[in-house]
Amino acid sequence: MCNSKQDIIRKDVQKLESELAPAFESIFSEIEIMESDVLNKHGERRQAITEFGRKCHKVVDIVMTKYLSDSKEIERRDLDSIKSLKAKIQDQKSSVKSEIQEKHSILESKDAFKLASYTSKNNEYRDVPSWFELKIPPFHPNELSELALFQLIGEIPETEKTYIRGHVLEEPEIVGTVSTGNHETNRVNCIPNTNEFYVCGVSEIIKRMNTEGELLEMITTKSKTSPSNLTVNREGDLIYTDVDDKNIYIVKNGQIRCLIRLFKWTPRGICSTSSDDLLVALLLKGDTKIVRYSDSTVTQEIQYKDTGEPLYHDPASMEENKNGDIVVSNWATNTVVVVNNEGKFKFEYKGNHQNNLEDTFTPDGVATDSMCHILIADRNNHIVHVIDRNGQILVYIDSCNIQYPYDLSTDSKDMLFVAEFKTDLVKVIKYLK
Repeated sequence: MCNSKQDIIRKDVQKLESELAPAFESIFSEIEIMESDVLNKHGERRQAITEFGRKCHKVVDIVMTKYLSDSKEIERRDLDSIKSLKAKIQDQKSSVKSEIQEKHSILESKDAFKLASYTSKNNEYRDVPSWFELKIPPFHPNELSELALFQLIGEIPETEKTYIRGHVLEEPEIVGTVSTGNHETNRVNCIPNTNEFYVCGVSEIIKRMNTEGELLEMITTKSKTSPSNLTVNREGDLIYTDVDDKNIYIVKNGQIRCLIRLFKWTPRGICSTSSDDLLVALLLKGDTKIVRYSDSTVTQEIQYKDTGEPLYHDPASMEENKNGDIVVSNWATNTVVVVNNEGKFKFEYKGNHQNNLEDTFTPDGVATDSMCHILIADRNNHIVHVIDRNGQILVYIDSCNIQYPYDLSTDSKDMLFVAEFKTDLVKVIKYLK
């Protein structure tokens, strides 16, 4: 009785130490990271508000300078028009004064001839020229109240709080098993917002199936060889890499079209991102890099750590995490490398040696879920590692009789699809509450 209880306690302790305690440590670590990030983001926002205030003052100064300049220009035009009017009146005034002097001269001379020939010109000066009066209105700007300024600039948005649903189940369960009819099934990729997925083995055939096991479509690759990797874009179109002819193809409305032609580099892993870019692992004579394509144009290349050390060694599979991180499994080094969306190295996962795995950690397919968990197919140990976004192990999915898991994919409901290499099966596993 005591021995039985002791065995139960030992198993509970092992479970607590290997899975539950690390899970809480991981969550606590993420909360601390979130706290630091929140403080930084609030600081950045205050700095942005201060900078906006400086810009507002600058704009006000520019506007006031413009108002003063416009006022000065109106003043100049007013004075020019007054000057022109004065000159016109001055001419008339001088003419009248000359006429008066001339008439006085005639009267004083008592010259009979001038008196006899005199003709009045007064009528010429009766038409006084028109002139104008200028009224300068005062400056009455629109009232600028605090409320009006708030409405113009806008409000500071409240923090968006998103509750993270679920947690890793202690006992994941198989909710579906699909026989694909493939030989050595090695790739699977879910189609967003459906119960469908693409799957292939070591052949030139890519199948579109659903979780009911129905075969919906069969696609033969252009080169008649097995594709290296699969992905699906936001529209649900299949995209695959072909190591034989070094091309990347898209299948749209049943038609296969070459999307990217690489010539020298060989494409391996591929994934579609949240922005509908493509991330592709490329190999050339031992060199490996991850390249981001946007509409077939290279926009980013990721190859080295800051130390100059290569990040990748014969990459097998890749996926973009929901936080923008890029997750890549390396065959040659049996590691999973994670970089951020700028290509900066974050961490390298080498398997959790505390679990006493039977065989060497052999990562193949990788997937992510809505909680930013990273799921890794450990082929030779017949399990799936679930780690958090910072590389801490959370749990192993080892209770679903998984056999040689080669590739993984998660659907829109966070169901895990596992492609088993030595069977023709794709197992659908529920692992989150």
